[in-house]
Amino acid sequence: MNKERAAQLAEKEARRQEENYYEEQLAKTLQDEWNRAQELEREQERLKWESSKMYQQQLEYQLAEQEEAKRKAYEDFLREKLLIDEIVRKIFDEDLREAEDRLKETKTDTRIHRRVQESSGDVERKRTLATCRREQKNSGICQAAADTRK
Repeated sequence: MNKERAAQLAEKEARRQEENYYEEQLAKTLQDEWNRAQELEREQERLKWESSKMYQQQLEYQLAEQEEAKRKAYEDFLREKLLIDEIVRKIFDEDLREAEDRLKETKTDTRIHRRVQESSGDVERKRTLATCRREQKNSGICQAAADTRK
C-alpha cells in the first residue's frame, strides 16, 4: 500500500506540476495578449492623436488661407476704392472748374450787359437830348414864325 500511496502521491504531484505548468503558460499567454492589447490600444491612441493633430493642422492651414484671401480681398477693395475716390475727385474738380468758368462767363455777361445797358442808356439819353434840342429848336422856330406872322 505504501507503494500505491507513493505512486498516487507521485501522480498527484505530477498532475499538480502539470497544472502549474499549464496555468503558468496560460498566465503567460494572457499576459502576452494583454500586453499586445495594451500596445495596440496605445498605437490606436497614437494614431488617433496624429490624426487629430493632422486635422487640426489642416484646419489651421485652411483658416490661414481664408484669412489671406480676406486680406487680399480687402487690399483689392482698398485699391479699387482709391481709384474710385481719385476718379470722383477728378470729376468734382472738373465740375468745380466748369462752375467757376460758368460763373466767370456769367460775370462777364453781366458786365457786358451792364455796359450794353449803360450804352443803351447813353444812346437813349442822347436821343432824348437830341429830341429835346430839336423840340426846342422847333419851338424856337415856331415862336419865331409866330412872331413874324404877327
